[in-house]
Amino acid sequence: MIVAAPQVGCMMCDGEFRLWLSVNGKYVENSNVLLNVDDSIKDVIISQGAIPLKAGDVVQVMMYGDNGIGLEAINRANEPLVPAIIFTMYKVSN
Repeated sequence: MIVAAPQVGCMMCDGEFRLWLSVNGKYVENSNVLLNVDDSIKDVIISQGAIPLKAGDVVQVMMYGDNGIGLEAINRANEPLVPAIIFTMYKVSN
């Protein structure tokens, strides 16, 4: 099981942010998520799936953002950091 959850944000911009998964240089089908952004927005989007993997496989989180839209870590006083991305990967027994 793989879960990628980025914190996406921008200030005063319009556009798209997309995130998808790749294994060994090949895009994982149906893993793409899309956030349409207008004005000042912050949101978390999630791509997840059960993907068969073998020892030595290379997993990548691919992203595209236009007009300054991208990952954003948020650090407020007296609170834990909101990380730019949370990535979880674990083995599901067969």
